[in-house]
Amino acid sequence: MLLSLPVTIQEHIAFFLATDPVLGPPSSLLPLLLTTKRLHATLSSNILYARIFRAKFDADPLIRRIPGKVHAKQLREELVRRCQGLKRLRANDYPASVGETLKADMWMAYLMFLENDGKNGRQLMEYARLEVFAREWVKPGGRMHEGSRVGANEGWTVGSEVNALGAWLFWFTDGGEEEEMVSRGRR
Repeated sequence: MLLSLPVTIQEHIAFFLATDPVLGPPSSLLPLLLTTKRLHATLSSNILYARIFRAKFDADPLIRRIPGKVHAKQLREELVRRCQGLKRLRANDYPASVGETLKADMWMAYLMFLENDGKNGRQLMEYARLEVFAREWVKPGGRMHEGSRVGANEGWTVGSEVNALGAWLFWFTDGGEEEEMVSRGRR
């Protein structure tokens, strides 16, 4: 029955499955893609995934940042990259040593905040719960403080790319709560 529908109708069904809910990866699309090989092939359009990207993320700032014409395939690849990165940030599941994946995910989150017109911020804060990751990063004894033993670095955090990104992500996600706690303590 579904395969007898026009391709545009099949793509509309897939689009609405992928964007409900808007937050997080388009996981509702997977069962539909696994239905048949023919349906999977029909719904593997870069244009469909670019539409899904535009529904879930702020595409205009990204398009302005990338030089030249942005193609649907690039938006599809960015959709996959962001969804995987947001899932990892949400799980805060990184090995103890700072790896390239962690650094790439932190850069992705940082750029998403800079290019936030509303959708990116919701993905970061509501789906990925980035404030939890950022607080864990900067808290005393957190990963930001690794290698900052008193005497070795006089108690200051080690200057690094990921520590700078962690500080920015904390600043983006803090919402002024730390400042409010400090001002209450001074009264």
